[in-house]
Amino acid sequence: MLVEFFVPGIPKPGGSKKAFAIKGKNGKLRTVVTDDCKTSKDWRSAVVEACMKVFNGPPTLQPLRLRINFYMAYRKGDFNKKGELKQNAPKWHDKRPDCAKLIRAFEDALTGILWRDDSQVVSIHATKEFGLRPGARVMVDLV
Repeated sequence: MLVEFFVPGIPKPGGSKKAFAIKGKNGKLRTVVTDDCKTSKDWRSAVVEACMKVFNGPPTLQPLRLRINFYMAYRKGDFNKKGELKQNAPKWHDKRPDCAKLIRAFEDALTGILWRDDSQVVSIHATKEFGLRPGARVMVDLV
């Protein structure tokens, strides 16, 4: 199995998780988990939509390798007056959001879609660079 797709848009991080207990109406405690990053919901939806265009099977139970190239939008100052990319424009995006949190958003989005649980991802290679077309190029295959 090899699944490849591109997700257009500005990559968003998966926020930090917070868990707390709430007493239900029946008096029993239950756990509620919240995500700090409220803006990533649309991004996670875009990830699922792009994946489902190329993968329509049940979530796999096999160990997987995940490769993602994140492309962040160039800054306005990276272009000259003619709108062309400057020769000295940076390649690597070394600012926030960090790569690990961008990966987390992908893992969360594809849980139950491409894999049963993100613990099945046993190998990850990710880059974060500037690109003329913001988004993420994703490749997932069995190990």
